[in-house]
Parts: sequence; C-alpha cells; structure tokens
Amino acid sequence: MPQNLLEIRNLEPDQITALIEMGQDFKRRVRTDEAVPNLSKKVVGMLFFENSTRTRVSFEQAAFYLGMRSSNFATGSSSMSKGETLKDTILTLRHERLDALVMRHKSSGAPGLAAKHFGGPVVNAGDGQHEHPTQALADAVTILERKGRIEGLKVAIVGDVKHSRVARSNGWLLEKLGAEVRFVGPRTLLPSQTANLPGGFYDDLDEGLEFERLADAHVLRLLVAGAEDPAVDRLAFVLAGGQHGRQSCARMLAQMAHQPEFERVDAGHVTLVFEAHALVDATRNGCDA
Repeated sequence: MPQNLLEIRNLEPDQITALIEMGQDFKRRVRTDEAVPNLSKKVVGMLFFENSTRTRVSFEQAAFYLGMRSSNFATGSSSMSKGETLKDTILTLRHERLDALVMRHKSSGAPGLAAKHFGGPVVNAGDGQHEHPTQALADAVTILERKGRIEGLKVAIVGDVKHSRVARSNGWLLEKLGAEVRFVGPRTLLPSQTANLPGGFYDDLDEGLEFERLADAHVLRLLVAGAEDPAVDRLAFVLAGGQHGRQSCARMLAQMAHQPEFERVDAGHVTLVFEAHALVDATRNGCDA
C-alpha cells in the first residue's frame, strides 16, 4: 500500500478494495463501540487552504476516534501571509515532528508537492480540479452498503464534471472496480479532453440516463456546488430500484419535493431536488420520461 493517498487514478484495484474494506471495518467498529487502533502518540496536521466544514470535521473526528491529536493550520495567521512558500511551510511542519498531514488546496498537485518534502504520510482532502480520493472511497462504501456490489453497475455522474475533482476520483474508482461510468452535463461543463477520464460522455440528460437495457439497479450521483462553500461539491445519491422502464431524473426527483429535508437548487432548465449527503430510495415505476 502506498504511503500517501493522493489520487485514485494511480491505485490498483486491489489497493482500492483494501482501503474500502478498512473503511467498512472502522465504520462498523465506531458504530458498535468496538475498539479501534490507538494512535495516541501520533499528531496529524490539518492543512486546509480552502474553506471547508464537512471534510475538515470528518478528518478531525476520524483522528479523535483513533486517539490522535490534531494540529490545525490556519493560513491567515501563518507565515504564508508574509510570503512563506508552501514548500517552506511543509518543511517547517516536518521539523515540528508531525506524523501525518491532511491537506486541501486550491491548486492541483499541491498535496503531491507536500508529500515530496514532508517525509510522512500525506492524505489529499481535495486539490483544485484534480482529485478528492477520500470522498470517492466514502461514496464506494455507501454504494456497497446499499447495492452490495460495484462491479456491473451503471453509474451516471451528473453536473459540472469539468470542474469537479469528486467526479474524477469517482470515475476512476468506479471504472477500476468494474462499473460502467457515464458523465452527463451541458457541453460547457464537460471536460474538453475526455480521453483523460474513463467512461462515456453525454450532453443530453435523457440520453445519459437511458438505462432501459439494464435489468438491475443503477446509481445516480449529482454534482451541485454547495451554498456554504462553492469550492466543495455537495452530493446526493438517488439509488433507483431495478424495475424496467425509462427514467426521467427531473420527474423522479420532483416527486420528492414535498419532503421538508430536501432543498431546491436551480440547475437551468430543470430544478433538481436533492438531499445533501443522504441516501434516498426511489422506484422507477411511474417515472416515465
């Protein structure tokens, strides 16, 4: 297993599977109040150069469960505000005897630079438009919990694919584990170099979500910019049942609008209704085009 977790693209399928299984095991232990490894003598640095709530708190909670101490790095009050480079900052933290780093940065490749100079484990918590590997791993755990498998599923990733690091990490992970991936969005929000991502690309919603040849379940992942933090993708999974028939995403989601926990997000020609970070079961019966 590599020392650093920087991207999904360069991981082997067995390495991805091992990480997923480890996450499933730790999740079960935390929920059942079973013992987890005690890393009380370790200190992890939390370097968030972009605003974050969910991701940062998630990592802080994970460190807490493992007994680790967290050292939070504030860009505005650091020497970087006086012109210190990222490399200098990483070297300083290395000599302060931190054991690991969790890093989010607006520039693609910044965690890779940190890994080169830090010397210890570095976890990428999202870098520019590159990748967000831990989000993809968490999404995979969710899919397995609800679907029982990834291999053979057809997965549509819908929204601003061009700028989404989450879409990239999810695409690579799902493809490596045997799913068929479809990226769906307006032409202006699809990457110009489609060869850099696995899967098919569709600029028509109905065509991209046409699963009538599928006799089993599929997964739809929506990418919508978060209101509290535009740089972070908010997500919803709509896990549809396995009935035959054609599905209209807009209509299916609109049927759920009466539920108070849902939010409306203007997506141009349709209004998508979604629940951030939640799972919603829906059947395909009655959801024709």
